[in-house]
Amino acid sequence: MKKEGILPRYLELGNEFWLAMLGDPNVMKKWPDVQTTMRVMREYRNALQPYFVPGTKVAVQSTGSRFYANNTDGRITPRQSFQAWDSYLKSESWFDAVTIHLYPEVDRIAGAGERAKLPANMDKVFPALMARCDQGIDETLSALEKQLPGKEIWVTEWSGWSWGLQVTTGQLGLHVHLTTRMLMAFLRHSSVTMTHYHMLNFSGGSMSLYRPDREAGSYVPINSAVVLKWFNQAANGGANYQPLKIDGARRIVSTVTNDEGYYDLDAALFRRGDKATLIIHNAGAETKAVTLTKIMNGKLPVTIETMYIDPATEYMQTAPPVEIKKAVSVIEIPPYSLTRVMW
Repeated sequence: MKKEGILPRYLELGNEFWLAMLGDPNVMKKWPDVQTTMRVMREYRNALQPYFVPGTKVAVQSTGSRFYANNTDGRITPRQSFQAWDSYLKSESWFDAVTIHLYPEVDRIAGAGERAKLPANMDKVFPALMARCDQGIDETLSALEKQLPGKEIWVTEWSGWSWGLQVTTGQLGLHVHLTTRMLMAFLRHSSVTMTHYHMLNFSGGSMSLYRPDREAGSYVPINSAVVLKWFNQAANGGANYQPLKIDGARRIVSTVTNDEGYYDLDAALFRRGDKATLIIHNAGAETKAVTLTKIMNGKLPVTIETMYIDPATEYMQTAPPVEIKKAVSVIEIPPYSLTRVMW
């Protein structure tokens, strides 16, 4: 790689040592505990250091044990193993970042067997998963920040889709809402400097954001593709981010654990020079009015677009529909929607 001039600047040491290949005895023998694994990772880091290009950063791994705290499915490594790994992590000078993988799996958050009942049980599943992907992610990231002060957090695998147990299922609007709120949760933490959405495929399968249109010779966006596009266009190019609290936002409590919840309305404002983009997520069942006069000195927006995301609808053939609305100073945010306002 050095000879070809393609050395990377970001290195994630290993991949899921803490899973130990789902208990494979040969892997468990090689990686018997956290201390052994960290020692070997450091040896690799030191061996690679002579090849580092300027700005190279190295990451070790966390398990996200707080996010998976009340998992109800024990087929993956037991939660005690997750917690034991994370409890050992401490900030050391030889690494720059810590990675985390976040997948909100229905059966592990809402309860065993709930995935198979979807979408009939959406009234139970939606609040439970939304709360985990909002407050649950906030608490997980805050705990990492406290345990590893000064370290960057790289979310090297994530999606609003339930990885593993749902390989054969489609993409419900539920997952589009989770993707949206997870992005907003990441934005609240300046320690999160990198995220890798783990579904950027173009085959049209359940792990895809696009499907091929062979007649047109192009690709059609599906499920969360437009959501990611909106955030990408708003945040890149040197934009500044500001979280906004919306008057009238209502807190909704998880249907599974009373100590987790989320606000139906959440908003993110991105500014770049004299341009701005406001993204408002309504994850509730009520229409809410939002006044825009305090943003951009009362200037009317140029464009207002609303995406309607039915939690129970499958979006494997197309992305949720988007409606362009009239530019006004007070806008209505429909239930279960994402609105983009641009100045």
